[in-house]
Amino acid sequence: MRWLYALNLICIYALGIYANPGSFTVDDSARVVYILDEVVVYFPKASRNPHPVMEVTASRIEHQSANSMADVIKYDPGLLVTSGRKNSSELRIRGSKKESVLFLLDGRPLNAGYFGSSDLSLLPVDQVEKIQVVKGPASVVYGANAMGGIVNIITKNGSGLPLNASLRSLFGDLRYREVTGSVGGSFGEFSGWLTIEESTRDADRLSEDFESTSIEDGGLRDNSDLQRLGVHLKVGREWGNRGNLTVMLSYIRAEKGLPSSTRDARYWRFTDWLRTGGTISGFYEIYPNLTFKGSVFANRYDDELVNYLDNTYSMDRIDYDSRMVNWTYGITAETQWNGIDKHLITFGFRGQEDQSKKRDIDKDEPWARHSSRTGSLFLEDRWQLTSDLLLTGGIGLYGLYKVDVSQGDGTVCPMASVTKELPMSTTARIGASRSIFFPTLNNLYSRSSGNPDLEPEVTWKYEFSVEQFIAFSTHRYLNPEIAVFYNDIRNQIDKSAWTGIYRNLLEVNTWGVETTLGWGINRWLSGSVAFAWLDWSSENQIILETPHYKICSYLNGRLPLGTRINFELSWFSKRQAEVMSNYCEYLPDYFVAHGNITQPISSWIEVRVEGRNIFDANYEEEYGYPSEGRVVLGGFNLNFQRSIK
Repeated sequence: MRWLYALNLICIYALGIYANPGSFTVDDSARVVYILDEVVVYFPKASRNPHPVMEVTASRIEHQSANSMADVIKYDPGLLVTSGRKNSSELRIRGSKKESVLFLLDGRPLNAGYFGSSDLSLLPVDQVEKIQVVKGPASVVYGANAMGGIVNIITKNGSGLPLNASLRSLFGDLRYREVTGSVGGSFGEFSGWLTIEESTRDADRLSEDFESTSIEDGGLRDNSDLQRLGVHLKVGREWGNRGNLTVMLSYIRAEKGLPSSTRDARYWRFTDWLRTGGTISGFYEIYPNLTFKGSVFANRYDDELVNYLDNTYSMDRIDYDSRMVNWTYGITAETQWNGIDKHLITFGFRGQEDQSKKRDIDKDEPWARHSSRTGSLFLEDRWQLTSDLLLTGGIGLYGLYKVDVSQGDGTVCPMASVTKELPMSTTARIGASRSIFFPTLNNLYSRSSGNPDLEPEVTWKYEFSVEQFIAFSTHRYLNPEIAVFYNDIRNQIDKSAWTGIYRNLLEVNTWGVETTLGWGINRWLSGSVAFAWLDWSSENQIILETPHYKICSYLNGRLPLGTRINFELSWFSKRQAEVMSNYCEYLPDYFVAHGNITQPISSWIEVRVEGRNIFDANYEEEYGYPSEGRVVLGGFNLNFQRSIK
């Protein structure tokens, strides 16, 4: 495997040439790059997605009762978003570990370098153009550490639009406030989009059905306040259809309480929670059949977690003050060539370095510093064999270099898929891929449980899907979809029950079915209903807090006076949770519903009333952490538009 180790070093040390950990850079999603990322340039519909992609558009996000990225995607049948110990919303796809899901913001990885996960509850949605989710076998272009799936968030850039300005607000009791202002549009060959958002609340209100414990007496959830400020900027320039250059910067800062488990008292607060980062990216058409796009990116994550001795949360009652700083920076390069008839060949590389420094107890102790480097080379061919048949094959060479111990790991990951267009607007896909997840810095170097000799997790993923779109008229349609999947996971990393040290302990198999029916009756009424079944087998592993069954439905209605009504209802079956070491209990099943009504007052102002957890359900996504009860909000939206000449 020495050649893989050499490959790893080539990709990794390119970072030192092209990226600087002190700079802020960002990837793009200018209009041309949207097209390239979905590969709709050269071939007809069959080639657009060689693997099924769940997509949520800005229009759908606007209709939902959503304050964060977690609210947008948590009701898809194959996705599970839970919030627990650190009051953060984290995603699992089809029973995967939360660390193994790759999050991309305009192509820039968002996964925190030390723990490997991302908090969706603090990612706002107003700057989002669309969200794409890949659950099954995926293109090798995504690189390593996408074993659990991919979530690609594409933000607005104003390209091709007149000048737009908007102000969105929602208010509730307990000083609840969400205010977001955006402005953007095109100015000749330049475009841009700026979003500033602020959110605050004093506390969450628990359901009236919550049964008090010795630690939580109900009513207002103790230590559940939040203050958040975010600024997001994207600017770009286009040179006709030949190329573009885009710069994107983001800044999110928050302070939030971390409510204790209702079974075990703990007094934690994030006194500071900072996410900054950016990307510089570009696309260039070298020849009519040869294009190049690339980016450099950087993230900085800075958290200060304070543990207090009691619920006074006073400075003279601090037990310990822990701080962690992460940097991630890297480079991507991708070339597409369609010089061979009916073929689209993509090749390139990705490389990134993750660095962290951490103090566990107080500000006077020395920093513990760790780093790792990841590199990926990939080659993929999409062969449009006939007008209705697409064959896709690819191979990725992935490597990890553990800087602290000067060790390297490498592996080869192939993928293949067949996409067939059938009569009656039906598309069938079958695919398989080998995916890899390298250990996180926490897995490798944690003081209490780290193991620098860990091997990467490996998964073989298989999926068969069929989707159809039946249009009876402009607004009357049916859109059924079904997917059957199987995942074979080897070397899964978990803590040893005896030593508490991370080991490659587990072999897990997961399988299931997901089906969705989208429908429209007329211009006034549309919606969808979805069902998912997930099961698994392992000698000594239970996938915790994960339901076997999930049902989600969505209803969108319009009334003659312009009133819009949206309603979401989801059901989660019972699931097992670890109460103590080697002992589990079932959490009960539950329904949760959200809805909103929006009424236009004029061409530029509308009012909105929103209800979250309308039926005041009392439920826990993770054991010991009750979710928020009923919330009623009201506010207004202002929208202005002006053509720029």
